[in-house]
Amino acid sequence: MRLLYDPKHLEKELTDETKLTRKYGSEIAGRILRLIGLLMDLTSLYDVRCMPQYMIELLKGNLAGCYSLTLDKKKSKWRIILVPLNENNAPIRPEDNEISFLKSVKAVAIRRPSEHYD
Repeated sequence: MRLLYDPKHLEKELTDETKLTRKYGSEIAGRILRLIGLLMDLTSLYDVRCMPQYMIELLKGNLAGCYSLTLDKKKSKWRIILVPLNENNAPIRPEDNEISFLKSVKAVAIRRPSEHYD
């Protein structure tokens, strides 16, 4: 899957193990790096739905249309926010048929890791 970062400079922070460890600690940093590597290897966002440890969730409120991935089931309060993108890198809104929508998403923008309910 194609990954973009929102904001763009976030890529440097989320792909540098030293910076990640300094900011989030070694355990969360390792989980973030593994998740980013996994996302790059996937075909579509649907593939994450088949991995229950990440608990993909469609968000509401000010993050409506975004998805969150929990870093370690319910053990972790940390999550990564993903914005589904179309082939032109524009955000797209989920459709009624979530399975077909997730299968169609081949690119996402990654937002800064956040604690649940921030």
